[in-house]
Amino acid sequence: MRVPDVVFARGKDEAPKSPKTYPQVDNSYTNFDNGRNIETLAYEENVYQQLGSHDGMTKCFGVSEYLLGLLYANQGPLQQYSAATEIY
Repeated sequence: MRVPDVVFARGKDEAPKSPKTYPQVDNSYTNFDNGRNIETLAYEENVYQQLGSHDGMTKCFGVSEYLLGLLYANQGPLQQYSAATEIY
């Protein structure tokens, strides 16, 4: 199972998100996965920048090369939240 991102709760308001990376070894599969996970986070950063801030969307406080600063969403798992609020 591929885990592309890691989110850390930091306080009540912040949830920094970084790409899941594995220790560098002489393995082309590991290097490929690390690169793909970093590219996925960069793509998400681009989406946040293009969309800007909107109601109902997690706020992005800022970005760095390997980190997105997101607003902590404390409503529980997305699948459970969307089923309860009829958001698809």
